[in-house]
Amino acid sequence: MNFVIRLIISTLAVLVTAYLLRVQVDSFMTAVLVAVVLGGLNVLVKPLLVLFSLPLVIFSFGLFLLVINTLMILLADKFVDGFNVGGFWRAF
Repeated sequence: MNFVIRLIISTLAVLVTAYLLRVQVDSFMTAVLVAVVLGGLNVLVKPLLVLFSLPLVIFSFGLFLLVINTLMILLADKFVDGFNVGGFWRAF
C-alpha cells in the first residue's frame, strides 16, 4: 500500500511539474512510467553517482547533488518515450 501511495504522489508531482515548467508528458500513463523510472534510477544509479563524485559533492558543499538530480531526470527523459524535458537547464 505504501508503494502505491508513493507512486501516486510521484505521478502527481510529474504532472504538476510538467504543467508548471512546460515539460512534455503525453498521457497519465506516461507520467506513471516516468515516476517508476525515476524511482528506479534514484535507487540504483544515484547512489553510485554520489559515491563516485563524493569529492565534488564535499567540495561544493552538496550543491553538486543538484547536478546529479538533473542527470537522473535527463536519463528518465532518454528512457521514456512521450516524456521530453527540453535540455539541461529545464531539468535543473
